[in-house]
Amino acid sequence: MYDQSELNIICPIQEENLAALRSSLEQLEENLTTNRVLPFDKLNTVHFARWVILEPTEDLRGEKIGPQLLLIVDFDGDRKSFLEVFVGACAIDLYALYRYCENFPSQALHDHSAFVSYLETHHVKTSAGFSGHPRKSLVRIHREDMLRESLAECLDRGMEAGVWEGKSKQDVYQDLQKIIKQNPKYHWVFQSKDKNYPWWRKYFPESLLFILIIVLVSLESVFLFLFAVLAFAFSWYLHEKNCQVPSPFDGTHKRVSDLQTQEDHLSQNQMTSITYVKPGLFYLVSLKIILWLVNLLARYKFVDGYLQGISGIHFARWILIDQGRRLLFVSNFDGSWQHYLGDFIDRAALGLTAIWLHTAGFPKLDSKSLGGAWNEVDFKVYARASQTPTQFWYSAYKHLSVENIHQNSSIRQGIVGELTEENSAWIRFL
Repeated sequence: MYDQSELNIICPIQEENLAALRSSLEQLEENLTTNRVLPFDKLNTVHFARWVILEPTEDLRGEKIGPQLLLIVDFDGDRKSFLEVFVGACAIDLYALYRYCENFPSQALHDHSAFVSYLETHHVKTSAGFSGHPRKSLVRIHREDMLRESLAECLDRGMEAGVWEGKSKQDVYQDLQKIIKQNPKYHWVFQSKDKNYPWWRKYFPESLLFILIIVLVSLESVFLFLFAVLAFAFSWYLHEKNCQVPSPFDGTHKRVSDLQTQEDHLSQNQMTSITYVKPGLFYLVSLKIILWLVNLLARYKFVDGYLQGISGIHFARWILIDQGRRLLFVSNFDGSWQHYLGDFIDRAALGLTAIWLHTAGFPKLDSKSLGGAWNEVDFKVYARASQTPTQFWYSAYKHLSVENIHQNSSIRQGIVGELTEENSAWIRFL
């Protein structure tokens, strides 16, 4: 089993260097297609990556928050090892960015351990995270896609040449299996699957909680009902106890237009959202509890690639930043922004409301029409206004949807076994 890990690095930027950093990131984005910089493909571990400039602003109390450079990476392996390889392979390009950040060690270009230490120091823990294809390494995703393409090509060529005319489905299957077995490039297909190491090896600090989780998840309907009641009770209580804090967002037409120019260039899209947590210890503690519950559900229940029935999310996570004054949400997903938000509203409005009602500008709850995330128009306005442009974005498999990745795994599982009625659905994916 391959661990998928998260890197969330937030470094304060020297304000006088903000324009220079912005220019460097623009150049980095332009050069990405030529692969002249940051050879993510050669690392063979990075699923998605992005750099975002968090602009200088003020929190809801009027206190200044300086500009920051955000790096988000979804990768395979442990964080320390990844950072060592990442810095070793990309030190010059990384130095070109981080030299504009505060307290960056001047010797970092030649002293990689100092560089790694600096980045590690600025890593921020994920509050809640989700993976649409857990336990699948980047190498496995690419290999299984290559296998699908080869099988589809063999099938097409054979049908055009009439090789399988008059043959049964079983005969065709056996021929395909023989072709794959004879090709040394696909020896991995018939090897044993990745072993799942014991749950306690990764989650030992939460081992006592795990027993409780097993009991609750075994009573699925009860667990979901209790979670829904608690989340809604929190949301309603907060609504009654505090008036709506004015939104600090800029929702101008030009800003929305700038965001839209970054979208729909591929079948995948991304979003980076920053919202302001309402002042007061109660809101912060309540939000942390909700995110903790969401993280448990994502880690132990929604492990089949669907988040509350929503497909198409590759990776998503919530991160409390700036000492809990702001909530960061980042996501990599399939399809359009409108469709993505629509799915969330249709299937997970309660969860959306439970989380973001703790933030300023969230649509008001209403006892008659519910409001909150159920108010689709206002929620989409709120979501769009909270977005910030992403200066650099990388995807390791731009042509693959979450559904494609799961289908490719089904094809691999199907080709190694015997063809039966129960084990034949994968054929339609070719």
